[in-house]
Amino acid sequence: MRATACLSSVLLCCAAALPAGDAAPAGAAPAPIVMLKLDDVTRVTERWKKAADFIASEGLKANFGVINSALEKPDPVLDAWVKDMTEKGVIEFWHHGYDEKYPHDKDHKGEFEGSGYDLQLKALQRGQELAKQRFGFEYVAFGPHWSGTDTDTDKALEAVASIQVVWFYGPKKGSTSSKILIERRMELEVPLFKPNPEAVQKRYEEVSRKFDYLALQGHANQWDDERFANFQKAVRYLKAQGCRFMTVSEWLKTRAK
Repeated sequence: MRATACLSSVLLCCAAALPAGDAAPAGAAPAPIVMLKLDDVTRVTERWKKAADFIASEGLKANFGVINSALEKPDPVLDAWVKDMTEKGVIEFWHHGYDEKYPHDKDHKGEFEGSGYDLQLKALQRGQELAKQRFGFEYVAFGPHWSGTDTDTDKALEAVASIQVVWFYGPKKGSTSSKILIERRMELEVPLFKPNPEAVQKRYEEVSRKFDYLALQGHANQWDDERFANFQKAVRYLKAQGCRFMTVSEWLKTRAK
C-alpha cells in the first residue's frame, strides 16, 4: 500500500509539472482557428520576408493585406513574391484599400468612411483589377486601410461579387450585406505596432472556449527585432494550444463543411 501511494504521488507531481496547453482534456472542444491579418503590403521588405519565412517555417498560414495604389507601378520583385507565397499556400493576400495616402483630416475620416459610394466602388474595383493583372487572381477578402466603413461601403461591396469576406467591419445600421464578417475578438499588438505575447495569452485564456476562430491584426513592416521576437512568442504560444492557422479561403471551406 505504501509503495502504491508513493507511486501515485510521483505521477500526480509529474502531471502538475506539465506546461498548460500541452494536451487538451479528453472531450474538450478543439482550439479555435487563428487567422493572422497582417496589414499594409506595398512592396517586399526584409521585414515582410522575415514574417512570411517564419510563418512557413512553423508550418502555419497567414493573410497579408495589400494597399493597391502600390500596384500602379511595375514591381517584378513584389509580383514574384506574391505569386510564390500564393502558390505555396503559405500566405493569402487580401484587399486593404486602394489609396495609401488618402487624406486624414477633419473632413476625411478615411478612404471607406465618408468618402462616398462612387469613390469607394472605384477603389474596390481597381484593387481587384490590379490584383488580377499583376498576380493572376482577385482578392477574396477586404478590410479598409486607416478607416472604418459606412453604408456606402456596404453598398459598394455588394457590387463586387469576388469579395466574399470583410475583416472586422459589419454592415452599418440601415443597410445589409451578403458578405461574411470576420469579427475582431482579440488583439496581437498592444499598443498598436507592438506584438504583446502576454496580452495574447491573457485574452486567449478568457475567450478560447467561447469562439471557433480568432483573428489577430498586426503590422509586420513596423516590427524591429524585439517586436518580431514578441510576435514569434505570441504565435508559438497559440500553436502550442493546438490552434490551426488558416488563410481566409481555407476558413471559408471549414464553414462550408
